[in-house]
Amino acid sequence: MTQYLASVQSMPKETEEYLDKRIKLFVWEGRKKAPINHEILYLPVEEGGKNLLSIKDRNAALAVKTIQKFLMKGEDHAKWCDLAADSLRKDVPDKPKVEKSARMNPFIQTWAPLQKKLPKPLKRMMKTASKFRVKFDALALAKDVKEELLIWFHTGGKKDLGRHNNSACATPAKPN
Repeated sequence: MTQYLASVQSMPKETEEYLDKRIKLFVWEGRKKAPINHEILYLPVEEGGKNLLSIKDRNAALAVKTIQKFLMKGEDHAKWCDLAADSLRKDVPDKPKVEKSARMNPFIQTWAPLQKKLPKPLKRMMKTASKFRVKFDALALAKDVKEELLIWFHTGGKKDLGRHNNSACATPAKPN
């Protein structure tokens, strides 16, 4: 249950630090000064560690899993992802200008949402994506995925294409 809550709501930094401190006190039997570097405890037993779970690393992994869920398509696509995508598309910086109709997904396009206006879970998701340099990169794409990608602001585009992204001929066709 705790892992589920940490993945859905994220664990506050204060809680993460509190748990880490409590673990250290337990492992070192209340001693304030550790006899060895705390990082060694995370190593496997074969390498001289205690195979201790790093709360910080576990939370980072859960945050990356959230990004993975957000990027899922097909039957694995969760409804919250559509709401999250709408929030990400809502507010973007003035430069480069990105028309609302051209904003699809910041992971497959070159624009990024304004962090300060995002809800906390989406701020965390975008911060984690930046930290781990999450980007769209594929060796081969399925036909349906290729058809879904827009040419506007795509990550593989040349920098000088920016001036064409918002021209009249670049306006995406509206569905009927």
